[in-house]
Amino acid sequence: MRRRMELYEIASRDLPSPPHAGAPAGMCGEARPRYAAGWADERVRYPGEMTLRDLASADAGDHVLVYARFATDRWVHRLLMAEGTAADMEAEREAAHGYAAAALRGTTPAGDRPAVREAAAALARMTARPGPPEPATLLAALRDAATHAARLDHRAGVLAMGRLGYIAALGLGAWSEAARFATRLADHTAGHGTVRAAGRWRRRALALRRRIRRSTDGSA
Repeated sequence: MRRRMELYEIASRDLPSPPHAGAPAGMCGEARPRYAAGWADERVRYPGEMTLRDLASADAGDHVLVYARFATDRWVHRLLMAEGTAADMEAEREAAHGYAAAALRGTTPAGDRPAVREAAAALARMTARPGPPEPATLLAALRDAATHAARLDHRAGVLAMGRLGYIAALGLGAWSEAARFATRLADHTAGHGTVRAAGRWRRRALALRRRIRRSTDGSA
């Protein structure tokens, strides 16, 4: 348990205070903002909350996909933190798969948004098999999920899936993989103008690269 808490302490270091909640977007005929200022804030009240930040800006047809990503986030969180019983984790996996399958059924191979279908299919594959996935399989699936979210400009989904990959890699001692996740998220957040978030991810990537060098030099 102490090791798991250390992982979250590492992942949450140097976080800013949560943004103040503003008035609901889209009221009184006002244009809905693309993303709220705090979309890259890593502080969440419950597992999966980060993924739901995409709902305010995603196309209505993408909402089931966002919910599938939310359910997947909750399932992976339980796996990484070993929360609940095996039955609890299996229930979370089944829920995630159900949403992913629903998102997939809402698309067609010849549809005008193949990226949605590909993203749904990736989540469906990730959640299809009972039981916890192999570590390498989980890391690859989270990397793919982040890639598909990026293609749809679901920027909170990119952050959520990539952050889970980063935490999973830390737990496995896969420093190079964790550094790759951190670097990608630094680029992602910087590309969308979130300077503080980008700085956090760059510091994490740098710390990991230094650790890798020390290990390689035999001085760790």
